[in-house]
Amino acid sequence: MSLASNTQITTWVGGRKVLTSGVVHLEGDLPIKIQVSNLVFVFSFAKDEGGPRYVGEAKQGELHLTLFNHSNTLGEGFLDPIPVAVLNEEPLSLTYFVNTLDPVKGVRRFEYVFYLGAE
Repeated sequence: MSLASNTQITTWVGGRKVLTSGVVHLEGDLPIKIQVSNLVFVFSFAKDEGGPRYVGEAKQGELHLTLFNHSNTLGEGFLDPIPVAVLNEEPLSLTYFVNTLDPVKGVRRFEYVFYLGAE
């Protein structure tokens, strides 16, 4: 089977359209910045005495999501879409999953999906 060069592929999960998805490999506490249209999302990692969680905060026109205590080699994250914004009058949500391959060096595999629409 061959596809024409103008072929478009669209993926849906329930009623949500996958707008974009990706995988980022990183080492250390480097932030990850993702821009979706005019919206900027910054993901960073932090440790404290609590369990795995995220905290979101709007700063200087960007949404900063701090991911606390994501250090499981098998992976952890939020697979139930998190509402984060409205884009073109439709809800924008995201899921993410992190595998921490080396907790000492902070070697991670960060996966994300941005969805458009509602369930």
